[in-house]
Amino acid sequence: RQPIVMMTGSHHAQGYWFPSGEGRDLKRFPFMYRIDQGRWITDRANFLIKPAKHGLANTAGVWNHLCDRCHTTHPQPRLEENGNYDTHVAEFGIACESCHGPGAAHAQSIASGEGSATQIVNPLSLSPRQSAEMCGQCHAETTFKTKEAYFNWAHHGDYYRPGESLEDYLKIKDTDVHAFWQDGMVRISGREFNGLVNSPCFAHNDPSRQMSCLSCHVMHQPADDPRSRKEWANDQLKLSMDSNRPGLHNNQACTQCHAEYTDEEKLTAHTHHAPTSTGSVCYNCHMPHSTWGLMKAMRSHTISSPNVEESLSPVGRPNACNLCHLDKTLLWTAEKLHQQYDQPIPQLNEEQRDTATGLLWGLQGDAAQRALIAWNMGWLPARETSGTDWMVPLLAQLLVDPYDAVRSRAALTLRTILGDDNLDYDFLAPEADREAAQADVLRNWEARAMVRKGDVMSELLLKPNGQLDQERFDRLLRWRDDREVFLSE
Repeated sequence: RQPIVMMTGSHHAQGYWFPSGEGRDLKRFPFMYRIDQGRWITDRANFLIKPAKHGLANTAGVWNHLCDRCHTTHPQPRLEENGNYDTHVAEFGIACESCHGPGAAHAQSIASGEGSATQIVNPLSLSPRQSAEMCGQCHAETTFKTKEAYFNWAHHGDYYRPGESLEDYLKIKDTDVHAFWQDGMVRISGREFNGLVNSPCFAHNDPSRQMSCLSCHVMHQPADDPRSRKEWANDQLKLSMDSNRPGLHNNQACTQCHAEYTDEEKLTAHTHHAPTSTGSVCYNCHMPHSTWGLMKAMRSHTISSPNVEESLSPVGRPNACNLCHLDKTLLWTAEKLHQQYDQPIPQLNEEQRDTATGLLWGLQGDAAQRALIAWNMGWLPARETSGTDWMVPLLAQLLVDPYDAVRSRAALTLRTILGDDNLDYDFLAPEADREAAQADVLRNWEARAMVRKGDVMSELLLKPNGQLDQERFDRLLRWRDDREVFLSE
């Protein structure tokens, strides 16, 4: 028995920590509570990592020198000569001074009636880059620039304060197999600053048009915001930037600079979609759900334009077009982008020409790609655009995937297609139980073959009789990328 001395997480999952018996070093309890699912899971199941390779749960001191840097206010790890930590923090969690800097003088002057706003940092008064760096102190994949900088952090907590230059302390990374696609685009959650700095909207020199985190997000919910506190807190988006709200297909996040696209004719000419469709929501094409974390897909935060090249080896990142048109091939997308935007058509192999991208990536992709596809198959715009019945064999296959996170997301998406009552499945159940659930899903799906008969396409791996082309399905599955994946969110 051990006492739980700290809990972390409030939106999606809660983690628990207990004393290691070595200084103030903490160990992580090997189970987590999924708030959204209302259940306990193993801690490894909360991350995209191969179970057999997981060894972090009982490592003492991880919180003291890693987690606390972004999940507390003004932490001081205080590494001692014996290798243990005597960690102190100003506050547990993200509090005022995380964004506004040291506030003692401000608080004292307010109490004395002589308060001045100049005695504390206001992110809104900073330059776009400075305000973004304030977020980037936590929302970035970084490394300390020198051993001395790390030493000062580990022993004394000396570190960046809001309003300073982040790169005086940290190097902003753009390569790491656990965090980036091979072209340098970030692929894990919580690293939005890395995505922002690689965007042309951030890189140009006009401060009046330079994008920052505060272009779209707001850290204090306005009093007149009609959303619930919980709804706002999920992404902390300004109301006018929240294109996920039902019926609200506005593009104010982008049209605050690109005002020409407030004109419906110009918008339609640019997107080649109806102005009220999800295909004309700027985010969906220029910031697709191609990063992973918190057991779900998230927007990339790099403003880019879709192309087929990014989906080919060695990058392999699902492009924005096919994250919605999951039922279409890469050739279909390449031809559309060629017709509409004069993009060259790259050389494609047989599967890329003849097989729907959702099936291609879901069967042949690595674990992270499979997780992204399972999530996007549950994304409403993709479901409305691509249909869902053809997805069932792939999602059934992912119920027996080696990765916990892939199985979990596949089951959640399948339930949106089949209904909760038609899927008796637990992604952490014994392998035999998972295989039985898979077989049950496929039996029920095959029994509905007559509904599909005569209205099928070979790119969906369906025969004219509505049944699955098992031979092609298995051939693609044999070439699955089984290289080990660990996304270090």
